[in-house]
Amino acid sequence: MGLSCCSHAHLGSCHEGNELPRVQRRTLYSLLAINIVMLGVELWGVRSSHSSGILADSLHLLSHVLVVSLSLFALSRGVTFRLRAVLIKGFLMVTLGIGSLVEVLSGRSEVSIPHADVMGWTMGLVFIFNLICLGLLWPRRADDLNMRSTWLCSFNDLLTNLGLIAASLLVSVTGSGVPDIFMGVLFSLVVTWTSFRLVMRTFGEMRVLKDQEQFQFTPAKTKSLRLPN
Repeated sequence: MGLSCCSHAHLGSCHEGNELPRVQRRTLYSLLAINIVMLGVELWGVRSSHSSGILADSLHLLSHVLVVSLSLFALSRGVTFRLRAVLIKGFLMVTLGIGSLVEVLSGRSEVSIPHADVMGWTMGLVFIFNLICLGLLWPRRADDLNMRSTWLCSFNDLLTNLGLIAASLLVSVTGSGVPDIFMGVLFSLVVTWTSFRLVMRTFGEMRVLKDQEQFQFTPAKTKSLRLPN
């Protein structure tokens, strides 16, 4: 079988020049608008509920806004640039995950009790927004690694929302702020781990791409190489 531009499915390079980038761009602009609205909702929730969990999630959501913006910037670029953009997104999410973990744990010698009702309403509203985002991304998740990384961010957000809704119920039942802090720590760790896996996967994609480029430009194999039209 001759070498084709689709030989590594996640790169999405065989979609260059067709309608797919335009569809992706429309999807990402919609996501960016929704995420900015969600960020405003969560910042209000942090101020009103004094929740460590929502604070951690708002920091992650800020990184998500930056991730979607970077995805839009990388969309019309080449495969190598898009992979580098995914790598930057991965490092950014790892940094924000660690930062949110430090923020939640710092100065917590006395556990404060957040307002459970405000937590619940805030995260319920954000959960609905994230369902919409996940629905928009679902058809695009397998296009390339750039879109899959964006889908992964939205999926992480949805899990975080469910955890914080559960935490608000536990805070209400127990009258303790421990569930809130526990969820903040847990999802900071989840974001950090999944982002680290994305970084390692992207390094693997870049190694495959480099090997393909070396194969294409090896003079001894030039005659037998079939390039895409």
